[in-house]
Amino acid sequence: MWKMAVLVVFGLLLSLAMVCNGGITSTFVRKTESTVDMPYESDAFQIPPGHNAPQQVHITQGDQEGTAMIVSWITPDEPGSSVVLFWSDKHKTKKAEGKAKQYKYHDYTSGYIHHCTIRKLEHNTKYYYKIGIGQAERTFWFVTPPAVGPDAPYTFGLLGDLGQTFDSNKTLAHYESNPLKGQTVLCLGDLSYADNHPNHDQVKWDTFGRFIERSAAYQPWIHTAGNHEIDYAPEIGETKPFKPYKHRYTTPFKASGSTAPFWYSVKIASAHIIVLSSYSSYGKYTPQYKWLEQELPKVNRDETPWLIVLVHSPWYNSYNYHYMEGETMRVQFESWFVQHKVDVVFAGHVHAYERSERVSNIANNLENGKCSPVKDQSAPVYITIGDGGNIEGLATNMRDPQPDYSAYREASFGHAIFDIKNRTHAYYSWHRNDDGAAVKADSMWFFNRYHHPVDDSTTTVVSAGFGLELWNGVQWRQNKVDMPFDSDVFKFPPSYNAPQEVHITQGDQLGKAAIVSWVTVDEPDSSTVLYWSANSKKKKADDKFNTKYYYVVRIDHIERQFWFITPPEVGPDTSYTFRLIGDLG
Repeated sequence: MWKMAVLVVFGLLLSLAMVCNGGITSTFVRKTESTVDMPYESDAFQIPPGHNAPQQVHITQGDQEGTAMIVSWITPDEPGSSVVLFWSDKHKTKKAEGKAKQYKYHDYTSGYIHHCTIRKLEHNTKYYYKIGIGQAERTFWFVTPPAVGPDAPYTFGLLGDLGQTFDSNKTLAHYESNPLKGQTVLCLGDLSYADNHPNHDQVKWDTFGRFIERSAAYQPWIHTAGNHEIDYAPEIGETKPFKPYKHRYTTPFKASGSTAPFWYSVKIASAHIIVLSSYSSYGKYTPQYKWLEQELPKVNRDETPWLIVLVHSPWYNSYNYHYMEGETMRVQFESWFVQHKVDVVFAGHVHAYERSERVSNIANNLENGKCSPVKDQSAPVYITIGDGGNIEGLATNMRDPQPDYSAYREASFGHAIFDIKNRTHAYYSWHRNDDGAAVKADSMWFFNRYHHPVDDSTTTVVSAGFGLELWNGVQWRQNKVDMPFDSDVFKFPPSYNAPQEVHITQGDQLGKAAIVSWVTVDEPDSSTVLYWSANSKKKKADDKFNTKYYYVVRIDHIERQFWFITPPEVGPDTSYTFRLIGDLG
């Protein structure tokens, strides 16, 4: 009975240790299947009817405060009209005129890409707009955000690394059917994955544009540039990074004082959103560095309490895919994020889902050796949503054990919702494709870092004692005090002078000996150990590796029997598993 009690207690402690290493690694296992692009004839890529009909229609915010919208589309055969007609139920029809341009890439020539900014829009108003004037006209609509203000509620959808596979289609449909209804999409980069095909097949950019039109023509998408947007291919003569992306997806970068479309900011309702570029220079003195240095102090948290950053490559990532790729950018900017109390950083790149705790790693320098993240309630939560469903498939190989900074991770496709309620609270949820759209696989309440900076951690890592606070809000806490002397785990073995406190350790350098230690409380008694393996008799010497041995202590009176396994023979390819326990108490 005593022996069983010891095993149960140690099993419990090891189980606790595995949870305390970090947060939750989901046990959900997605059905294994390949991710392949939808065929060109798929309904998702359908070309609209009519000669030179506008296609690949998408919109994005056109100024910093939501009173302008950029409308973009492509006409495939000839330029056609770049005019946009727009109106609301209470406003007469107005007209805005944009411009059209083409680009060439290797042996491909694009259609005519139109961008037109419509301005002087009223907040919180449904507008209709018409394009293709004089030819095959098409009509769409959008709703402008509420006026910028500290308690303006707003709901964002989050998609990353989408691609155009059957799984991508499921992700977009899943997002569209979510009852929480995102009003603007924060797109975390890696759009078409054209560069995964021979010669960076530019037709994939066209099919992607037609694929997302069903969403992107009706609600703004705020875009982040990913590595698959670079399209740098000197082997086919293409040496201008971001050429297709820059032509097709414009941003209101000038409104925030940026000098390039890859880093910029917008204000939407009660949120100030900063978009950064992982693949543009960000070292000291570079344009992106100087812009961010000036942008962060401008953020008025009494006007826009929620400070959100979008970037493609994650800074905190516990998958073995793209591990620490964002490290140089983190080192450059993390202290600024802590100083200015960024609420959340959304990223893509890793084709899976992960949410961190509020942590920072800004104390480290060349001398102090402080190189591990620590809990920091002034730091953002880092969330990776690279799980859109693209052709490269899921990232399933995770680092083990789960790091302390990781609160929840899962290798599944899905989308997320960030629902701002007021200046103090926002509700975040992640939805895996395999569930109903209303099902939340992971969620948390965010408390604003400026107006309500209380601890919103969803796991608690305790360095002493065994306190736990699980991710789903269910708390399990044990008092951080020693167990009482009469606890079962301290139970004396039965009978007079029985050996207790038995423990072993390796007895030589190679693993061919073991030191057995124990205590007899009343008198010395025997110090002899009898030991044997399944293939041997009881004896006092043996030298076999990788063998299970049984041993008995206190030979003359009350014998107690235990066992151990010797390690395998020392060698360069020998596999072996260690468990680590520290500060146990």
